[in-house]
Amino acid sequence: MDSTAIIGVLSRELPGEIAGLEGVPSLDGMPTIYVPRDHLVEACRILRDAPELRFGFLADITVVDYFPRDPRFEVLYIMASLGVAGFGESPKRLRVKVRVPGADSRLPTVSGIWTSANWAEREAFDLFGILIDDHPDLRRILMPEDWE
Repeated sequence: MDSTAIIGVLSRELPGEIAGLEGVPSLDGMPTIYVPRDHLVEACRILRDAPELRFGFLADITVVDYFPRDPRFEVLYIMASLGVAGFGESPKRLRVKVRVPGADSRLPTVSGIWTSANWAEREAFDLFGILIDDHPDLRRILMPEDWE
């Protein structure tokens, strides 16, 4: 399944026209899409629950800092559909990117969708300063509490 087909499912399921929802070519063959941060949670829920997608496994969340560019950050969510009964016909992977401006570096939590997001979201906060709204336990992991 390519990024165009995945965007087709998201466009069908998300209410109204979503500006910023786009697929991009990927040199490694993994479908890659951009999702606006305002629609991240609902898009992730659809990616997990839509019968033709079933991305039930969040493998990782990582952040890229493009300073001095704006938006400064891109947060990448690497997902997998395992291709077993109830998760689609064959294994597939997906890279979801969210652009985050440096002046307002906030994202909603997706830990309610995938509990595995909890720790990775804390790392994004701790190492890049990205605030994760409604996170159940947003505290530092590696850096001292007074770190800016």
